[in-house]
Amino acid sequence: MHKFLIGMVAGLLLIVGTNTTSNATPISFTDVSGTGTFFTGFPTEQIGNAGLGLLTDGIFPGEWSYWQSNQTVSFNQWGAGYDREYFTFDMGSLFIVDDINISVDNNDSYTIEYSIDNATWSDLTIADLSYGEVGSGMDTLSSISGNSEYVPELDFAQSGPARYLRIFVDGYQGVGPTSVPDVGDGAYAIGEFQVFGEAYDDGSAAPVPEPGTMLLFGTGLIGLAGIVRRKTK
Repeated sequence: MHKFLIGMVAGLLLIVGTNTTSNATPISFTDVSGTGTFFTGFPTEQIGNAGLGLLTDGIFPGEWSYWQSNQTVSFNQWGAGYDREYFTFDMGSLFIVDDINISVDNNDSYTIEYSIDNATWSDLTIADLSYGEVGSGMDTLSSISGNSEYVPELDFAQSGPARYLRIFVDGYQGVGPTSVPDVGDGAYAIGEFQVFGEAYDDGSAAPVPEPGTMLLFGTGLIGLAGIVRRKTK
């Protein structure tokens, strides 16, 4: 009977350790920085990183609103020798990214990548100029199924371990009305960026049981203890 009890306890512990679940939640950024020449809060422009909080303040510019406003970070890539602007978002520790919401100028394509070390980058998704329903101005796009701004083409498989995310426009050559490859008209804006996911678990920490599982586990142990008492009388 004691061996049976030990076996039952071990089985319950295995259930506790393998049936934990987690839902994607909003991830806060510890730092946002930009590289290149950009303008925040147009027309009251702040040049430099001071105004980049606009990208994570939770406010989405109105659909169809003008690309340069006090709610956007705008930049351009016209002509030879243009800057290449990157906006880097630090999550502070490692996460798995499941979904994003993003507001961008509608007629441009924005590449989104992730990295562990801010040095080696992997593709996450692209907010393409063909996505969304806005014909001119700012457009909100979401990879979250069921969201009113959901764009299936923006959706992606969850990332690998990531601490950093970055957004940039890649490929504008200043030739003709659009770029080669076709990523936009040379004038760009980002209004908001939100990400959702869960903390990365490398398996080194013991799993934390959910309250419901612990209640079930405790009830089972009490029942088993009663069986043992009856058998030993």
